[in-house]
Amino acid sequence: MGYAETGHYLEIDLARGNAERAESDPRLTELHFGGLGTSVKLHWDRVPLR
Repeated sequence: MGYAETGHYLEIDLARGNAERAESDPRLTELHFGGLGTSVKLHWDRVPLR
């Protein structure tokens, strides 16, 4: 793992007030240009289109 990748990220649910620690996939960091690209990919996968 390079740069600021720690192997984990926080999943925060504002509707329920939960915060959970989840494992990240190191391949996503390599494929999507680090943390910013990985966060965009996770957002794209989880937020539905209208």
